[in-house]
Amino acid sequence: MPDFRILLLDERQLAEAYPLVRSATDVGPDRWKKFARELIASGGGVLAVQAADSCLHGVAAFRQVGTLRHELSLQVELLAAFELSRLAPVRKALCAALEDLARRKGCRNILFTVAADAAGQARSGLHASLEARGARLATVSMVQKLAGEAACG
Repeated sequence: MPDFRILLLDERQLAEAYPLVRSATDVGPDRWKKFARELIASGGGVLAVQAADSCLHGVAAFRQVGTLRHELSLQVELLAAFELSRLAPVRKALCAALEDLARRKGCRNILFTVAADAAGQARSGLHASLEARGARLATVSMVQKLAGEAACG
């Protein structure tokens, strides 16, 4: 396993994470910093994976939420990793840290918000109705029950 450190970023470090954020989203640096500051102020945060060279290789933005379907959960709004191996060690390190954090916070699930891949998405009457109103499928949620196997890997 590579020599990684998991960091909880503070507001001064948010700009360092932006290149990874940009690789996974279509937001500018000001929107990213505003969003991350709001997360931090509301009790959420930004985890990062730092390599031995002090560069950030992964980032995950999270907050604790209560939902109708999934009770108390850790919602991961963003998970981005720069990988140099098919073994995905950065993503695995981030996911392990998120699982640990979720358990410490008493969460039952982790909700990952990921970009939607329209191919393979089931069409429903609700889906068609919302599309007719101008909505588009942009993200989907993947749910990891903490008692089960890891969702990343």
